[in-house]
Amino acid sequence: MKRLIAALCMLCIAAETYAIKPELHAPIELMSILCNISGYEEYNHGYGREYCDEVTEWFAPYKNHRAVGIMQQLRDSNGVGYDAPMSLALYLRLLPDGGVEYAGEEHSLDERFEGVDIEAVTQAVSEFARESRFYEFFEAHRPFYDDICRQFTESVLPRFNEKWYGGFYGTEADETFRIAIGFLNGGNNYGPKRTLPGQKSEVFAIMGYVKRTSDGRTSYVAQPDIYLNILVHEFNHSFINHLIGEGSELREKTRHAGEGLFDLCSQIMGWQAYDNWATVINESLVRAAVICYLIDNGAPAESVREAVMDEIRVGFVWTPELVGKLRQYQRQRDLYPTFESYYPQIIDLFESYVAARRAAIDAAVM
Repeated sequence: MKRLIAALCMLCIAAETYAIKPELHAPIELMSILCNISGYEEYNHGYGREYCDEVTEWFAPYKNHRAVGIMQQLRDSNGVGYDAPMSLALYLRLLPDGGVEYAGEEHSLDERFEGVDIEAVTQAVSEFARESRFYEFFEAHRPFYDDICRQFTESVLPRFNEKWYGGFYGTEADETFRIAIGFLNGGNNYGPKRTLPGQKSEVFAIMGYVKRTSDGRTSYVAQPDIYLNILVHEFNHSFINHLIGEGSELREKTRHAGEGLFDLCSQIMGWQAYDNWATVINESLVRAAVICYLIDNGAPAESVREAVMDEIRVGFVWTPELVGKLRQYQRQRDLYPTFESYYPQIIDLFESYVAARRAAIDAAVM
């Protein structure tokens, strides 16, 4: 009886730990492969080693396919790259004949698809999927996909505390969290959102795949903390971005501080594809929230320190001050029950930071 109870307890723990799991998403892999043979640099890192070679061998005969030309044109004319093809992938549905159909609404896609004939694009992608026998390739590699998902589940997910978000933000997410692996995405990780007609919105963490060792282990096994941070990062966006979304009251209140901050860092942020003030504010808060997550979940002090240093190295030099502000928020939850209620204090921090930097610049040139 004791063994049975112990076993049931273990099952309950496992069910709680793995409430969210990486899943196979064929349209994500289809669009990744199409971007790969279309010459998108970010889908050609080759970090998947043997798998990348197998993709090349199978799909190279279709490099002149109509869908390839369309993707190249979309990249050149609309900047459709990086996470934008993943945005489209989430709205593609596999058909019994091996093709795909578009399952979203006209306004569902990333803004880089504005003005694009999605029906025509989907038709070309569908033809590519059928003619290249994509689904046959996908099914043949299912054991490989399953093994990589298992490595992610066993190495990264035990460290992921999904319940932290509700406690930290004081609200529950309006979206469902989902994880998928992008086997050709290399070192890039994306966080697109999907809202199917009549359904709850879903936020995806599409994790890149990097094979590190000759025995088949991945970087999920070799460097699980890195992927934990990425996972925590992507899901933080779900609680933060909408607060200063288009038309929101907080957006206008944040604009002055945000524009001032962006003026100080636009070059280094532009190199990272953060090309406007709102994105920089959101990224700043998400990255600082990750630090709070690490502290709250018992990360060693040296690991937390290194995480802060990592943000400083990529231009988010105000991270220490911002983390300090968020820790203050956590100590004053009786006054600020939600993250949104504390946001005016965050605006004040950015206003003060920008003013101090400008004063230092003025002093230097006098």
